[in-house]
Amino acid sequence: MKRSKIPFIKCLRCLLLVYVCMFGLWAIVGSSGGGGGGGGGQGNPGSIQYIPVPSLTALPAGERILYVKRTIVLDTPLWELYSMTPDGGDVLRHSQIAQDGFSISMPEIAPTGNAVTFTSNYKTWLSSFYKDIFFWNLTNNTVQRISGGQRPSLPENTTDVTVNVVYPTDMVSSPSQIRVSFKGCSDYVHPTPNISNSNGLNTDQVVLKVPADEDIWIKAEVASGKGDMVSTRVPKGSSEVIQLDLRNGTRQADFAKVSPDGKWIACAVINNNTSFECSKIAVYSAEGSIVYEENIGGMTQCGDSTPVYSPDGTQIAYCPGEPASLGLGILSASDPTAPPTMLFTSSFANGYPISAFPVWSPDGNDIIFNITLVDGLALSTNLFKIPSTGGSLEQITFFSGNQIVGKSSYSPDGTKIVFAVLTSNNPLYFTFADNYTTDIFIMPASGGTATQITFDGISMDPSWELVAK
Repeated sequence: MKRSKIPFIKCLRCLLLVYVCMFGLWAIVGSSGGGGGGGGGQGNPGSIQYIPVPSLTALPAGERILYVKRTIVLDTPLWELYSMTPDGGDVLRHSQIAQDGFSISMPEIAPTGNAVTFTSNYKTWLSSFYKDIFFWNLTNNTVQRISGGQRPSLPENTTDVTVNVVYPTDMVSSPSQIRVSFKGCSDYVHPTPNISNSNGLNTDQVVLKVPADEDIWIKAEVASGKGDMVSTRVPKGSSEVIQLDLRNGTRQADFAKVSPDGKWIACAVINNNTSFECSKIAVYSAEGSIVYEENIGGMTQCGDSTPVYSPDGTQIAYCPGEPASLGLGILSASDPTAPPTMLFTSSFANGYPISAFPVWSPDGNDIIFNITLVDGLALSTNLFKIPSTGGSLEQITFFSGNQIVGKSSYSPDGTKIVFAVLTSNNPLYFTFADNYTTDIFIMPASGGTATQITFDGISMDPSWELVAK
């Protein structure tokens, strides 16, 4: 049996990942998430309905800014997918999943204009991850789950396996909040409560009918950070018992970018538990096969995040995890395990600024990315530009006080950028400890006056591209 590992990380690296993930943050409360409370795919295999992905309303052709808008469901902030024209007009909604407890974040229009990637927890129990990368083909309006190892259905060859789920008594108020699933299931199933209770731990139990004699995953989850997953192979007729511990944490995929030729998807794979997160870059094929996940850039520690392909597809810009996700690096797209070229590295001398969300100019000459300075709970975030071959940093936004800048995106012609601005209710400085609003702005790529184009306080994560006809 192979258990997913969650390595130790330093506090500063943890802080970066908490900060980065806040831009696409959402949570699942209790057992919400649309769908049944039992079965686990244990009926007649021929009757299983394979419904892997959400239904989305088509994205029109032409220049569009794709983004997400917040909605509140059962006191939980969730995000739906929208688009608009660059002047803020013709606002269209493309998803209807929040009512079922699901959410979308970090949408990106592919450079070809014929596809979109986004992150979602849609039917999370069908995946080994808590959040997955989805690939929306705009040509035929189909959606595919890329990460997480979903299996269409149960095979004819199955066997029973007993799963024990361990968790502290103060972590979960009821076993009905716990979802247990496996590769090939059609739904999750709740464990039976209190098989044993000792040393402040509950051990609940469930028997699953799983694919026999093949590599599968089995997992239990409550919410992001509360869960566990094992990779295993259960022999036919085995009496093996699988133990899952909710304190071990879940995995998720995020921050996906498609290569210019549409063949590859770079993203971050994040191991997280209730106290920290650890991110590494992964590369998938557009069909969903994992290509790279470990030691991207020749590095072994965690923290690598927000990868993006260069316009010619030969390089990947990213924010590296050594030391502590405090810089900007360039990887070879053909050999991402080779040592990176560093364009910017933080140090004590420059205050250890935290980097995130690099974006290439369409001509490949420049990279714009976020730099954040942290003072206690207070954050100061702005956009900076650097030549892609190396050189001096140039600050291009100057928000301060209770405002910070979110992820950005170039216009198709490279003359402008679009980005989100988050404004905290704290009048003195920005902190995620306070409520905040978020809107979308456009300004010249060289810097200058920013023009606000949304005014609802709930819009973020913009991606600007020419959508193909």
